[in-house]
Amino acid sequence: MNTSTFLISERTDGLGSRLISLLTTLFLAKKLGDIHLAKFVWEEGQFLKQREQNVNWQGSNEQKIIGASCDKKEKIFSKRFIEKFYIKDYDRGSSLNLCLGRPFRTFKQFQAAFENQLKESFVYGLSDVFGVFSDLTQQDRAILSETFKEIEFCDSLSIIIGEAENQAKNLGNFSALHVRSGDTIYDYSNFRKWNMVSVKHATYAELALNIAKNLKGKVVLVGDDVTSLRKIVEIANQDNILFIENFKSNRNYSNIENFLFDIIFMSRAKRLYGTHSAVVRLAHYIGNQEFINNYSVFSPIEQYEFLQRDYSSLNLSKSQKAFSLFHKMILCEEVGGDTKCLISYAKEAIGLDSANPKFKIYLLKYLILQDLNLANSQAKEYLQEKDFFDTLFVKSENWFGIAYAPLFPNFTKQIVSEYANLSYIASKICEFQKNFEQTLKFAIKSYEKEPQNEMFKEHLFNVLLQKEKEKSSLNKLALKKSSKNNQVPSIYLITAKHRIHNHLAYKLGSAMILNSKSLWGYIRMPYVLSFIKETHRKEIADYEARVAKNPSLKLPPLESYTDYKQALKEKECFTYKLGKALITANSVRGGGRIFAYLQFFQEVRKLKKEFRGKHKDCKFL
Repeated sequence: MNTSTFLISERTDGLGSRLISLLTTLFLAKKLGDIHLAKFVWEEGQFLKQREQNVNWQGSNEQKIIGASCDKKEKIFSKRFIEKFYIKDYDRGSSLNLCLGRPFRTFKQFQAAFENQLKESFVYGLSDVFGVFSDLTQQDRAILSETFKEIEFCDSLSIIIGEAENQAKNLGNFSALHVRSGDTIYDYSNFRKWNMVSVKHATYAELALNIAKNLKGKVVLVGDDVTSLRKIVEIANQDNILFIENFKSNRNYSNIENFLFDIIFMSRAKRLYGTHSAVVRLAHYIGNQEFINNYSVFSPIEQYEFLQRDYSSLNLSKSQKAFSLFHKMILCEEVGGDTKCLISYAKEAIGLDSANPKFKIYLLKYLILQDLNLANSQAKEYLQEKDFFDTLFVKSENWFGIAYAPLFPNFTKQIVSEYANLSYIASKICEFQKNFEQTLKFAIKSYEKEPQNEMFKEHLFNVLLQKEKEKSSLNKLALKKSSKNNQVPSIYLITAKHRIHNHLAYKLGSAMILNSKSLWGYIRMPYVLSFIKETHRKEIADYEARVAKNPSLKLPPLESYTDYKQALKEKECFTYKLGKALITANSVRGGGRIFAYLQFFQEVRKLKKEFRGKHKDCKFL
């Protein structure tokens, strides 16, 4: 057997995920014929710093929560185990992750690659090994369960494991119901903001209550939200419904001691109820018993019915209630509930967790279905909140993708284009999706409704600028952002011709010609011209400010350029004169402006006649 290639366990999150990775790595090494081919790396720094992940963090006096945590390897494993299996680091460039992209569909394929030294090391993460390798059997599940005994814990944790085993043995036959809360529910993490991400990793309280009451025989509730679970057991008020804390001899267990006690106790259950959290998965790997997902016990209609019945009677924390309300919302949608109810649930959830943009996003979704005026008014308030769009567009390439993508069509219906704030949101969504045509259409609508709104105005200008940058047209409108170190933009310094092309008249003329070639160009032309004038005004102001600060930056006279005489011809071209005629018309104020524009169109016809046949750019109008 090859001994220069190793299997590496590496996770940097909580102890549950790390032990799943370590257990799986040891199991695979055993199947390869030598358990010592397994190694693990260990990083614990984050758990010694962050509040909610500190090894000793357990919520507050009002709400006891056993936080996800870890510690130094010496405080978890025996010295002998560390000497056998720990490595400080490995060459990641010469390794292959067995979970990402599933490079091997079967264990046999992996075994061949391992024995042929395809890589120096193979890394295993958190994925369910029976989903990674399709040829593993029920017998392999038994082997995985037995492999847990190969992990040697330090003396203090070994005592905790022994206590859990004894308590579970004394209890006899029982079911364990794991109720995860933690970072999916409470405000110390952003997970709760990310739409459906990890929502079914946790279990809402009403579901836990009804599963427990529905089970026959002894059932033990286990979870990280100690305060809420104690209340659920009290409200259930049934002799067969028990609480894990009552089996612990020491009520001051550390987080890691609580974690290991819970894992070992649950692993001895006849049936295990829970979700796909790492804690439950690890207990199931060790116990190899029947597993039932909490969300499969009742139908959506049944869940919605007992949520309506039990929500008010469970007087839990605001975070727990807000989480239950979110389930109430999605279940109400699933069973075809009334929009008024959905709006009511969303508003109540906002009252409980006002810092969570998720509920505000859903409230807008529901209001759009019922009252567009109210939706638009509410959107105006939410647009002032910095994390609204940060949350709406949150994404992870390797985990959950774009969290709110399923909701985007609700916000980009054409009907919202009649409302300024909703149009702005629609435009931002289309921009995020890189749909320029729809981005611009909604941006124009929001600007038309509220032309004095600086946010809408700036957004429209930025949309136009971005498009022109991509097309490299309108004479490099990207010039709007001057150099930050008081340097004069290089386009001003090249030639006299470039200088003249930067005159407002030439820019406007060029834009009119470019946008006269399609119907869509005509529609957007007023906004493009307005954008160019505003950008040009800012460029001039920026230039004058730089020169005032540093007179050496003043541009040389146009006459000093070697191409000056040739460049003067640019002022006589159709493009320049067309823009100049528009400037003249725009300069007229009051009632005379309409006559100025009539004169402008006459001037255009005159210019066309004069330049037709001489210039190729005279296709305007």
